[in-house]
Amino acid sequence: MMALFMFWGAEQLERIVGKKDQSKEPKLRLAGAVVLLVLALGVVLIGSPSPEQKYSKLSFTRTESIPQLQGDPITAKVNYTADQMLEKRLVQITPEELFKTRYNQAINLIMLDVRPEADYNLYHINGALNVPMDQLESVTPSLLSEPPANSVFVLMSNDEDTATEAWKQLVAAAVPNVYILEGGINHWIQVFGKEEGFKAVASPVKDQLGYIFPAALGSKYASCDPNPVENEKLDFVSKIKLELKRDKSGGGCG
Repeated sequence: MMALFMFWGAEQLERIVGKKDQSKEPKLRLAGAVVLLVLALGVVLIGSPSPEQKYSKLSFTRTESIPQLQGDPITAKVNYTADQMLEKRLVQITPEELFKTRYNQAINLIMLDVRPEADYNLYHINGALNVPMDQLESVTPSLLSEPPANSVFVLMSNDEDTATEAWKQLVAAAVPNVYILEGGINHWIQVFGKEEGFKAVASPVKDQLGYIFPAALGSKYASCDPNPVENEKLDFVSKIKLELKRDKSGGGCG
C-alpha cells in the first residue's frame, strides 16, 4: 500500500510542479498502478501467516540409520513434522547431555528457563536465563541474532509442558537448534541432586516443582553446577544436531 501511495504522490507532483499533462502519459503507467493496487489488496486480505500456520508447515530433515532385512543399516535423510519431532523424542535432551554441552566450547549454549520467576529464584541451573513464557516473544529477535552455525537453545521448565509450548513458539519463529530439557528441572535434580537431600513432593498440577528447598538459593546449590570431574563419565544418547538457520516460511532442516 505504501508503494501505491508513493506512486500516486509522484504522479501528483509531476502534474502540479512539472505541469505535465497526464493524459499523454503511456497507459502502461496506469496498468502498473492497478497491479500495485491488486498486490496491496492481496497482502491485506491474505495477511501474514499465524504462528500456528507457520508451525504446521515446519519440516525437519534428519539423517537416520535405517535397518535393513539383510545387510548393514543404511543412512538416509528423513523428513519429520514439528509434532513428529516431539512425539519421537528427537528434541528432548537428557540432563547428562545438557551437562556435557555446557562444557563444549564449540557450541554457543543458551539455556532458557521459562518458569515463573519465583520457581527460578528457588532453584535454577547455573547460567540459565529466566525468560517466563509471557516474555518469550519479546526476546525472540535477540535469539535470532545469535550465530546460527553453532548456537544451541535449551528450554527448561519444571517438567516438560511449558518448555514444549516454548519450543513450538520458537521453532515457528524460525529459531534454529532448539531443544527441551527432558523431564525439566525435576529430572535434573533427580540426576545431579541426589546427595542434597531435597524432599520430594507429589503435585496433582502439571509442571510444578517436585521438591521442597530449605531456602531460595537460586543457582547456589551444588547440583545447580555439578562438578565436571565427578561427572566426567556420563552415559547418554546424543541428540543435539546443529542445523542451518531456517527460513521463516517454515522450511528447514534438522
